[in-house]
Amino acid sequence: MKVFLDTNIIIGGGNCPEHVELKRKANDGEICLYIGHEICSEQSKRSTDHYFGSCNAARNQKLFKILQETKKTQQKLEALEEDEWKFWDDCQLHYPQCTFSGLISAAGVSPPELLLEKDLNNEIVFLEELITIFNIENMDAIHLMTAHSANINFFLTWDKRLIKRAGKVHWLHPKIATPFDFLQKVNFSSSG
Repeated sequence: MKVFLDTNIIIGGGNCPEHVELKRKANDGEICLYIGHEICSEQSKRSTDHYFGSCNAARNQKLFKILQETKKTQQKLEALEEDEWKFWDDCQLHYPQCTFSGLISAAGVSPPELLLEKDLNNEIVFLEELITIFNIENMDAIHLMTAHSANINFFLTWDKRLIKRAGKVHWLHPKIATPFDFLQKVNFSSSG
């Protein structure tokens, strides 16, 4: 069973019993865990928000200057990110292989018309739909499309707003759930 982990689960590390159980199930071969390629940049943004408040506050020049100038603060951020990853060290996390990841990689170097030519599965159109029609944040939409394109079975997140919005997308392949709901509702004895 293929399970995609949202960034908030990686950041949570071993602080949640559900994360410990997911890791155990992965190590026992009951599930295969996947993460997006963009997770490190998203993790850095979220750990910055942890120290300096919301994204709007982080844009404040004074706080931004502190972040850039203070080596001690930077070391704290790096240590926090390293600790978050340590929990997952003994658990194999995979990057999904899918057509959408190739499109995202090509987006930085290809003109839009060429990118649309390469998009044989209309994944760019679906991404745009997630963002514009369902009001899903850009990075969340990218994660969802990656999971969809890779035929992932479940997309796990603690973001209730994302679960509610993505739940309205009838064409989306992975089932969206919290780790708690996933662990409670999935019958692992018949799905390994």
